Amino acid sequence: MRPHSFSKTLAEVHGISEAIVLKFLAHKTRRSTNIRDEKQWYYDSLDNLREKIPYLGRSTIDDVVKSLAAKKNARGRQLQ
Repeated sequence: MRPHSFSKTLAEVHGISEAIVLKFLAHKTRRSTNIRDEKQWYYDSLDNLREKIPYLGRSTIDDVVKSLAAKKNARGRQLQ
């Protein structure tokens, strides 16, 4: 597993779990080649995110993604 890091400032504002997931998603989005509506984006399942961030539970990651989306810090969408 590669080392993970997060911003102390983000953690103070949003909490450690949200800071970890937000930093991870930001990194993956920057590296993504997916473009939609002129915006770069990244997608993954909760189960895959759980494998990539194994020290956070699946339900915690789900709660974090929903919280970030509600705060408009990330967009989340359930795909069928």
